[in-house]
Parts: sequence; C-alpha cells; structure tokens
Amino acid sequence: MTKRKQKEGAAIFDFDGTLIDSFTPRNFAHVKVCEFLLRYIRDKGYKTNKKLMLELISKIEKEMNEKKIYNRNFWWREVLKRYLGKVIQISLSVLTEASFNYWETVKNKSLVYPEVKDVLHSLKQKGIILGLISDTDGLNGMKLRRITESGLQEFFDAIVIAGEDTSEVKPSTQPFIRICELLEVIPENCVFVGDNPEVDILGPKELGMKTIIIGDNLTHFQRKTLCLDYFLERGKLEKLEELISKILRENGE
Repeated sequence: MTKRKQKEGAAIFDFDGTLIDSFTPRNFAHVKVCEFLLRYIRDKGYKTNKKLMLELISKIEKEMNEKKIYNRNFWWREVLKRYLGKVIQISLSVLTEASFNYWETVKNKSLVYPEVKDVLHSLKQKGIILGLISDTDGLNGMKLRRITESGLQEFFDAIVIAGEDTSEVKPSTQPFIRICELLEVIPENCVFVGDNPEVDILGPKELGMKTIIIGDNLTHFQRKTLCLDYFLERGKLEKLEELISKILRENGE
C-alpha cells in the first residue's frame, strides 16, 4: 500500500456525544436494567425498591465512567452488592444479559445529531480522510455494532475501538497512534473532534493533534483539561466543516 504524503492529514472523530446523542437514552437503559435486576432478586426472595435501584445505577455509572471502567457486568455486580448490602452469587450469563439490555436500549433510542451526516458527507466530498475512535462499550463487538447501525460507518476510512483494537482506552495516546497508522497520516497534521475534554484532549494533544470540543458549554469540566484548541457550540455544527478544513489547510502549509 502506498504511503500517504506526510503533509496529508485527517479529521478524526469521537462517536458518543459527538456524532450521536447516546446520553439521553441512558435513562431508558437504566430503567431497563433496573427492571431486569429487580426481577432477578425478586425471584431470589429479596425485597425490591425501584427508586433505590435506579439511584444506585445512576450513581455507579458516574463513578465507573470517572474510573474509565466500561465493563457493565462489573457495574451490575456493584449495584447489587450495594443494594443488598452483601455479595451474592450471580452468573456471568445474567450479568451479560443485563448489559445487552442496556446497550440495546441505548442503540435503539440513540439519534444522530442534526447536521452530522451533511458535515461528514461534505468532508468526504472534499477528499478529507476521516477516522473514528470510540472507547469500548465493555461488551465485545457492541460498539462497532452501534456505529454500523447508526449509518455512520460508511463515512470513515478507518475505525478504532479503544479497549478492543488497542489495550488502552482514551485518553491514552495508544488509540490515537493506531488510527493514524491505519489512515497512514502523521498526528501533527490531524484534528480530533470530541465532546469530553477529560478524555478527548490529552491523548491527541500529546501527539501534536489539533483538538475541537463540541458541546453546550465547558463549565462542568476541570480547568486542567481545558487545553483544547477550539470549542464549537452544538447548535452551530454547520460551522464544523469550515473549521476542520481551515485547520487542515494550516497544518499542511
């Protein structure tokens, strides 16, 4: 395979929260898992409290995401341990079924953000190389399935599922190095587009990539993570194509 010119760069995207709204559906997924776990412990003779279970699921999701623990099976063990006040035996198949219910709900209710497909199509029309990096869902193959069923896979020249295609997840530089290898570009000529400064900035910046964060605001992120190059309000996504083109032109000069 012929190596690309060194001055050629790429636009690399995050998936969840950047291209699709997969966070609004999390509440529906919490309810689905809650009902599943309550049925399980009810059959074991334990009392059920839906409000308490939902509160624990939400709390533990926040804790685990902060620790970058994405295996939902581990989450549900912790939920049950705190709910019951003790550890009980629960089979892997039951935990995996709970995780599958969670992700199926997220997948079925997730929506691609407005303007995203138009932006990606325009970038492709301009001949810009496109890559995608997304952390594993903790259920092998599920993230790629969600990407495929979103209808966005066709836009990308390469996709890396961090934690499956690489041993480390973001913000490690490992997945960013891997996507550059697959796209045959150098990091310094690339731009990474994400939504969470705490995982979408440090890795690419360490490699010399320019970074864009898309979101409503930055007020709830730690100041030390705010070393991004550009911030774009989600409601102005139509300006993303122009911004990416500008950055890549400047990188190639």
